Amino acid sequence: MPRSVRPAILRVGTGVAVLLLAAVLRWIYQYSVYPQFSYLGYLYNSTDSWDYGVALGLAVAVAMTLPVRISQPSHFIAWLVYVVAALPSMLVPHYGGKIDDSQALRLSVEVAACALLINLWGTRGRALRGIAPRHTSSPTSFWAFIFVYSALVYAYMTVTIGAHFHMPSLTDVYDVRAEYKAQLGTAGLLGYLLPIQANVINPVIMLRGLYTKRWLWLFLGFFGEAIIFAASGLKSVIFAAPALITLSIMFTRTRRPAGASVIWGVLIGTFAALGLDRVFGSTAWTSISVRRFLITPGLLTGAYVYVFSPLDKGHFAYSLIGKIVPGLSYSYHLVPTYLVGEQYFGRANLNANASLFADGFANLGFAGMLIEALVLVVTLWVIDSAARGMPLRVSAVLFTLPAIALANASSFTALTTHGIAAGIVVCMFAPRTGWGRRSDAEKTSDVMQPASGLSLTASPSTTTPYTHVDRLHNPRERTAL
Repeated sequence: MPRSVRPAILRVGTGVAVLLLAAVLRWIYQYSVYPQFSYLGYLYNSTDSWDYGVALGLAVAVAMTLPVRISQPSHFIAWLVYVVAALPSMLVPHYGGKIDDSQALRLSVEVAACALLINLWGTRGRALRGIAPRHTSSPTSFWAFIFVYSALVYAYMTVTIGAHFHMPSLTDVYDVRAEYKAQLGTAGLLGYLLPIQANVINPVIMLRGLYTKRWLWLFLGFFGEAIIFAASGLKSVIFAAPALITLSIMFTRTRRPAGASVIWGVLIGTFAALGLDRVFGSTAWTSISVRRFLITPGLLTGAYVYVFSPLDKGHFAYSLIGKIVPGLSYSYHLVPTYLVGEQYFGRANLNANASLFADGFANLGFAGMLIEALVLVVTLWVIDSAARGMPLRVSAVLFTLPAIALANASSFTALTTHGIAAGIVVCMFAPRTGWGRRSDAEKTSDVMQPASGLSLTASPSTTTPYTHVDRLHNPRERTAL
């Protein structure tokens, strides 16, 4: 097949995948989520066909601006943000929630504009290349630090909230989570340390085990996730190992996987959850996966628009920014997450964490959404800079859980609390070798294919162990477009 035809085929496949995922999400919402969770505020409305059709067109158009092939960590993160945050925020408010058709359409347009900014700048920008200095350490010192840090975190957890080894069931997980949140008030820094351990440190241990076939490492990382899940009840933690294993296979099979494979993977997982529910006669699997990770972020974005459209915005005054920037004021007795829980869902103690788009709207409307998107753009540039020289299959997959957190947190919170900044530091200091045997394709050539479909290909005879980014800095290994 001619190389010039392949990007076009991949883009067509992307559009088909987006439309199929949109249809499946709506079907699950209408026939599974809404009947079971309507009492919690999961309302279903018939949609204006024109408005929803425009939203679908925007969703497809935004997907077309994502990189065709994943060749940098920013590419993979942008795809994840699109699937778990942008797509649900553009579509779910049209048929789920309380905002009217015109508000839902306006929200779709605004989210699409922010997603375009992330896709076009965040995955292609070179303004901050080299801004994150590399302090590559020896493998021995790096892994010694990882294990010492992990041991200290688990010891601190044991002292503050105790060690937990009983795995809660899916029905008990909410009680465990409530108890964990209550304990954090007296646990000092544990609320920051555990997410970093779960989202970054344990995954990097598991990735080393997967790629080097040292299964003890994989077991240690998984065991650490299980301990954190038992203590916190955070469901995203228990799904970390299956997600990392699946993604490692995807990145091992091909040097630069197609970006649309992220959507197809989500679709396969969705159908698997539906199949398990059919076998066991329940809705538990679709509830903890599809409802929690795909539908709820979109519903909450609409909820934030519903609550804050008639109100004064938050101006980031309630956050760390408010403590740094003088003159910012916040007018309400509750922070936005709890205010939405009270005003929209009628539950005073509900912490309605929402995506970067929802948080941005609560603070400055559309301008706040743009600010959140720009923060993520700069963050993606720094990530690509910090990950230079690392195997893509490590640097990209390492940011899986921090990227998914953007469906439930602002860009600022995901950076500081959910592990994005910690992932950057890990990439800066991580050894560039010792991640397992390279594939034949990596031994002969390293290729970087921009989203436009053009490719920069190094000489097949080159054996210098640079990655796709480092090769672009070596004039002897550049080729003309």
